[in-house]
Amino acid sequence: MYSEENSQQIILDRLLNNTPSDVDKSEGSFIYDAASPVSNEIAQAYINMDVILDKAFAKTSYGKWLDMISESHGVPRIIGNKSTGQVTFTGKDNTSIYKNTVVQTKAGLRFITDKDVVITNGSASVTITAEDIGSKYNVPASSIDHLTFNINGITSINNDDEVKGGTDTETDDYLRSRLLEKVQNPPSSGNMQDYKRWAKEVSGVKYVKVVPLWNGNGTVKLIVSGENGAPLDETVLQNVKDYIDPHNGTGEGKAPMGANVTIVTSTQMKIDVNILGLSIKDGYELSTVKSNIQAVVNKYLNGLNPGSVINYNSIRASVTFAEGVSDFINVTVNSETANINTSDEQKSVLNTITYS
Repeated sequence: MYSEENSQQIILDRLLNNTPSDVDKSEGSFIYDAASPVSNEIAQAYINMDVILDKAFAKTSYGKWLDMISESHGVPRIIGNKSTGQVTFTGKDNTSIYKNTVVQTKAGLRFITDKDVVITNGSASVTITAEDIGSKYNVPASSIDHLTFNINGITSINNDDEVKGGTDTETDDYLRSRLLEKVQNPPSSGNMQDYKRWAKEVSGVKYVKVVPLWNGNGTVKLIVSGENGAPLDETVLQNVKDYIDPHNGTGEGKAPMGANVTIVTSTQMKIDVNILGLSIKDGYELSTVKSNIQAVVNKYLNGLNPGSVINYNSIRASVTFAEGVSDFINVTVNSETANINTSDEQKSVLNTITYS
């Protein structure tokens, strides 16, 4: 990069070398003292040039700069969704609960009521929306039971069903992946790559497998999953359906006319890895090496789409080249030393790594 070849000292030396030889250029001289701050500023300019280069290319860009690049290719960052659900207030009849009343979980996740309601026959139910976007607001039944302030006449609050539909805003890594995928595989007229890209344009979808002609001519099945292979809830699945093929085969979504698209989510195939006789390199802590192993195995599994073969040698190689690993006797994956097949609707996820 520019800054490596143009350090402050290198620039200062060039400035002094370009000064006539009959002028005093020794440290502390007028010329030296004048050139030194200039060389600092020029060196900083070269550092800034490196930063600009990083911001200008998708592989190294980040934040709003990556947004600018992606948007110029028609790949905007996917913003997360707020989770939604319903709570029931119990208490004295004719007690009013106003719109924008805040309820929360014990952990402090806050939700806002969507409209005014009045308790009749001892209870009143109202829809709620999470205070902010994010999957952390997807909470199970019976977890919302607090008010942020007391309301006279209310004796209890509860959500009888799970609150769902919340998704996280797309990270730089996922946005970059979608951008490169589109640039390297230009849009066609509804091929497999198009369906993968369309599904990933819906908030919450991270992995996609396309099964063409799964139920005859004109049928397409998309098997989708979320972060780290997690199954997606019905809200996200419906969002994918509405975006790609809202009315079967009519061409009103992204899918071409005549394509009947079915959306399902994957189930998780849990992968257990055992490493026998691990030894580590000098200067490394065992806990650090174990974390490195977990990171590289996770990276491999996270890169697999639903239905992919789990390659035993790839996992073994991941362990071999993990930072700090010196040697080991053997690696087993789900107690085997062979590839593991998954069905079309299974997404592999790391469950445990044990050592013996």
